[in-house]
Amino acid sequence: SEGVSPVGASRGVRRPPRIPGPGRRTGIGVVGTDPNGTRDWSEKAWEGEGVSDPKQLVDKLWSYCHLLRDDGLSYQDYLEQLTFLLFLKMADELTRPPFGQEAIIPEGLDWRSLLARDGADLEAHYIHILNELGKHPGMLGIIYRKGQNRIQDPAKLQRLIKDLIDEESWMTLEADVKGDAYEGLLERNASDLKSGAGQYFTPRALIKAIVEVMRPQPGMEICDPACGTGGFLLGAYQHIIENNPQLDPD
Repeated sequence: SEGVSPVGASRGVRRPPRIPGPGRRTGIGVVGTDPNGTRDWSEKAWEGEGVSDPKQLVDKLWSYCHLLRDDGLSYQDYLEQLTFLLFLKMADELTRPPFGQEAIIPEGLDWRSLLARDGADLEAHYIHILNELGKHPGMLGIIYRKGQNRIQDPAKLQRLIKDLIDEESWMTLEADVKGDAYEGLLERNASDLKSGAGQYFTPRALIKAIVEVMRPQPGMEICDPACGTGGFLLGAYQHIIENNPQLDPD
């Protein structure tokens, strides 16, 4: 069941699902100053340079979040919109070399259809995509069900899609880089007293300390009944492979 990861077997350790949870990162860029008042990374991003450093990616994601919050968009809404758009972008990347997989997003509702539009037309098409994908059966429909566009300014939606998300090759980033960025966003939001997000974010250092006290072993079933983004399950998995080098990681 969800939140339970069987760890260890005759062949070794079974990997838990790849969850975009604590301990991972993503990236994008925005013109303007970051929280520390520097501009160097944002200038590079707008020149079209992809970024693979977790801290830079988080700085950029967070900076653009602040820009949208000026228009009344909450952090949770921003994260939701990032999820919808990144799913489309990564699904598109999987259809290209070196992956070459069959498209899972119907033609006309995919990432390329967004890139072909701008302004009010882009906004209307994005709303159409959310509505149509939400009607699909299976996991695709679950992801987009009742999805709404929360970015009311078409120009800012266009910047998010074309200047930030499309500049990065997300599927070629290591899973840990994407995950660290996600964790970084959660941590930034948790430190924002106005959001109240600190009540559900567990810092990595605390996760690591609790896992070391519990000392999970191969063959155990590890349960996190309050599993959110999978930080404790990933921490337990990491602890096991680091302390049992004889196990086959597959």
